[in-house]
Amino acid sequence: QIEALTQRMERVEAQIEALTKRMERVEDRLGSVEDRLGSVKERVESLEERVGSVEDELVRVRNRLDDLTGKALEQYYRERAPAIFGRRLRRVRAMAIGQLAELITERLPGPEGDDLFEADLVVSGRLSTAEQPEVWVVIEVSATVDRFDVERAVRRATALRQLHPLVLPGVAGVRLTEGGRELASEAGVVVITDGKVTGWEAALARWLPSDETMDDALG
Repeated sequence: QIEALTQRMERVEAQIEALTKRMERVEDRLGSVEDRLGSVKERVESLEERVGSVEDELVRVRNRLDDLTGKALEQYYRERAPAIFGRRLRRVRAMAIGQLAELITERLPGPEGDDLFEADLVVSGRLSTAEQPEVWVVIEVSATVDRFDVERAVRRATALRQLHPLVLPGVAGVRLTEGGRELASEAGVVVITDGKVTGWEAALARWLPSDETMDDALG
């Protein structure tokens, strides 16, 4: 019996030794897998960094393209102002804000005047429906018009009304964000896209004095 027990113990020990070796092989394989996973993780992190760098570069390119497009649009709207506004205004002319520099400097020497110098374009003309004084439209031009462009147009139109009582805010571009469109509608801002004008009547109602106060506004 002792011999039989001894043999059984030897078989058990052999099985344990075999299991131990198998566990060691499994651990070695797991270690190899962990090393490979670590290498894969490093490669993924490297790819993420490269993708992030490409995304940053794309943003810079898009911003640069929008800036160049905006400058081209400024020139376009300056040259096409008579055609764009001809159905609504007579004697239309486009003015660079620099043409008003002396007036702005004299009448608005503070931050409001400084802000006005950043305006892209001022279009002037007389309403075609009546013998009224000149109306000015201060326009912010951007490839993509957003809420900030609309806010700037409203702010600068408000400031410019201190120099001339009949001023409308306007924005012009290739496209409008949803937020820009909503705010333009709420604030009565003229919108120009693809050379087409919308919101004109709403802007007149919102920004021009009534007939009763027109004479007072003009002094």
